[in-house]
Amino acid sequence: MIFDLGEVSINGSMTKISDSFWAGNATADTDNIHFVFQEYARNIEFTLGKANYSSKTIIGNESENSVDAALTSHLSSMFVKTDFGELSLKNIKTDMSVGNILVDLLETQQKIGQLGWQALLNPNLELAEEESKEAVSQLEEVMQQQLKAGISININELSAENSGGSMNIDSVYVIPSDLDLNEETIQTVLSKAIKGESNFSADYAFLTQFIKSAMSMQGQNLTRDQVDQVLNAQLAQYVQMGLIKQQDGNLHTRITIENDVVTVNGVPITQISTALAKK
Repeated sequence: MIFDLGEVSINGSMTKISDSFWAGNATADTDNIHFVFQEYARNIEFTLGKANYSSKTIIGNESENSVDAALTSHLSSMFVKTDFGELSLKNIKTDMSVGNILVDLLETQQKIGQLGWQALLNPNLELAEEESKEAVSQLEEVMQQQLKAGISININELSAENSGGSMNIDSVYVIPSDLDLNEETIQTVLSKAIKGESNFSADYAFLTQFIKSAMSMQGQNLTRDQVDQVLNAQLAQYVQMGLIKQQDGNLHTRITIENDVVTVNGVPITQISTALAKK
């Protein structure tokens, strides 16, 4: 594996609010990050252009034991190359926030992450079974506390461009506080409580170029006409089903979740409880 950080600059002001968690403001600027690794005996090469990131974590409005976090980023370019082909995106933007995250949940996830890294870096190391069980059990307890406290997730913008056009996603989802977890499973509570919507839009030419590039990375060099045939056949099915709306070369989809029902462009598709029960 080859890893080159290129240029990295990090600035911030942080305050310790628990044993292992800090809150505050941070910014990072990077340029020309490059890494190469092998998967299934083929090389995969990533190059990230100039980028800037900004994060803000503050004590939550609902409780001193929670935090609100926000992240914005702008990546000028991303280039992915395999032995067969390549894919490139530009002007990749992210603007998202999460409200009322319990600090206990963050610390528990961090602990589980550390156990995972130990296993990854030391394949022959046998992790203490009791420690692993304790961490998983603690996560389940904290997840229930988080559901009772409520949480909000906002993706104000997730967008990217390629030579064909652009795409954009925005979402907002909320789980209200004071949920009754006494007689129902977490899955049942989630299915009834979660509420929100996502909007997806993309230029037809963006998808055509993206699919063509993705297929070339797998060694399938399709022409533009061949990609159009495949994409048009799929879109015709989805448009007929109401899953995608197409107008003037643009594709749109709106997904809403409320009262245990997932709706796509106004058409009820499934119940969350049914989907979770299958897992």
